[in-house]
Amino acid sequence: MWLDRLIAIKKKSGKTLNDISAASGVPLGTLNKLFAGQTEDPKLGTVRAVVHALGYTLDDLDDTVQSTRKFSDYNFTKDEIDLILAYRCASPDDKTIVQAALRKYSQIEQEKTVSAG
Repeated sequence: MWLDRLIAIKKKSGKTLNDISAASGVPLGTLNKLFAGQTEDPKLGTVRAVVHALGYTLDDLDDTVQSTRKFSDYNFTKDEIDLILAYRCASPDDKTIVQAALRKYSQIEQEKTVSAG
C-alpha cells in the first residue's frame, strides 16, 4: 500500500513532520492526518510535494517498483533536483519548450566543438 511505503520512506529519510512541512509547503496538520492514514483521498499535489521533500518520486510509492532510489543516489546537485522537480510539474507545452531549448543548446555546443577543432 502506498501509505506504508510513504511511512517507510519518511523513516528512512530521518526527517520530522516539521522538516517535511517546511520543505514541501504542506501544513503540519495535513501531514499529521496523511501519515496517520486519516486522509482517505489525498490530493496528488500534496503527496507529490511530500515525497519530493523526502528526496523521492511518486514512482517510489509504487509497490511494483523493485527498489526505491533517492535523488541522492544519482549524485544530483540541489539545482539539478530543483530543475527535475520543476520539469515534472510543468505542463506538456512547457516541457516541449524546455526540450526544444535543450536541443538548441546541444546543437550550439556541437557547432562550437566543430568550429574549434
